[in-house]
Amino acid sequence: MWRQQPLSFEAIGTKWWVSIDRNVWPADLPQKIVDHTSVFDQQFSRFISDSELSRLNDDLRGKSTASELLSPGMFALLQSTEQLKNVTHGAFDPNISSLLRGYGYDATYTFHKDEQLLNQPRGEWWLEKPNILHTKGNVEFDSG
Repeated sequence: MWRQQPLSFEAIGTKWWVSIDRNVWPADLPQKIVDHTSVFDQQFSRFISDSELSRLNDDLRGKSTASELLSPGMFALLQSTEQLKNVTHGAFDPNISSLLRGYGYDATYTFHKDEQLLNQPRGEWWLEKPNILHTKGNVEFDSG
């Protein structure tokens, strides 16, 4: 018999609803999903002011060039997004945080336009092993 165990939580600026067949998955799976997502959120959410991503964006904001030493987790995330950026010929690019902020997509969903942010050209970024990020121009990341 199909019995679903509903799971609802917020993470990464999104409301999540997950249905799980209790006969198939371990009883602790819902909590593991929440815990894993929470760890990702704490590290990579631009909506959490002390997340690693927010600190990186704060460090990059206003600089014309930068070289930043990244944690292995941040480097892995940006390395994955760099691959997507390359295979999509730039159609996918995590360097959209200032654009999102320009449209008012912030932690409180104000949706008040900021023309100055919208008119800023996006900068360039590239990675260098082992864990170095280089930027030129306006670069601010969003993880999802």
